[in-house]
Amino acid sequence: MKLVLVCLLLSIAIPFVVQRFRSNELPLNNVLSVKRLPQKTSLNASLLLFTEDGDLLDVLQTIRSVEDRWNKRFHYPWTFFSSEKLSSYFMEATSSVASGNCEYVQWDSTEYFGTGLKDTMYYLERSEKLSGEGVKYSRSGSFHRYQEWILHSLLYHPQLRFQYVWRLEPGLRFTCEEELDYFEEMAKHNATVGFTNHVCETRHSGILELEQSLNKYEQEGMPERPRTAWEYSTEDTYCKFLPYDEIISLKELRGNSSLVQLTQHLLNEGGIYYHRWTESDILSAVLQVYNTPVLPLDTAGYIFRPDINHCPDMESGRCACYLED
Repeated sequence: MKLVLVCLLLSIAIPFVVQRFRSNELPLNNVLSVKRLPQKTSLNASLLLFTEDGDLLDVLQTIRSVEDRWNKRFHYPWTFFSSEKLSSYFMEATSSVASGNCEYVQWDSTEYFGTGLKDTMYYLERSEKLSGEGVKYSRSGSFHRYQEWILHSLLYHPQLRFQYVWRLEPGLRFTCEEELDYFEEMAKHNATVGFTNHVCETRHSGILELEQSLNKYEQEGMPERPRTAWEYSTEDTYCKFLPYDEIISLKELRGNSSLVQLTQHLLNEGGIYYHRWTESDILSAVLQVYNTPVLPLDTAGYIFRPDINHCPDMESGRCACYLED
């Protein structure tokens, strides 16, 4: 009888512990924290995943590989962001394999969805055009909202009060044994972004619109022209920072009014909807325009997909990765 009563009370309490919140409220009521081993460094940093309940197997694979290869030395915390309620099973499973503290944040950011979408007919016309160009997700409203949600989270969410976050994608596997503290390297080099490699995509009309928006934008302290939005590009492709294995200094990003204002300007332009700009398109372009300090993480090996991976130093035996030709 007592067990039944306890289960009933938990079933009532948990939804309130992980309840939705609005951006003008303190996030305390929508965050569940699970304490694990004490962190071995004083740096204010966290591993970050944007995820949902259905990603659990991929999330566990990512946590296990990062813990085995790297975080077992430092016990940095994990932060899980979801726009929907995460189940108690998800939280129990993930916290059981993470060595650091775990925080689960539910953010129903519907107040942000569609902030840049002002012309539905134009949106439908552009989606049709981009689809004809072979641009993936050009017709996916959920994909566009997701990109906007991530950017707003990185720029504004109060629960991301860390100086550094290492953004990982569910399903990404960390493949190299590593003793280097990447967060300390970021601090040492005063870098805003740490990246493993670039990902190159086919140029489409939406990217041309992004470049034109940057060229038209005027702001105090803007570098003199000519300036470029990409690390390198050709007539047919453009290359940006890979967002799925990237360390971001939120202190540097949020504390730089020029970066924030340009990013918000591009959000307000509605290009995420009209031109299928992604959060990585926008962030990479903004950082490049302002010549923001970045740090290559050459030793951070990972596999995400056969065409998105990085496998350094294969001959030394410190990396367990094999990339097919």
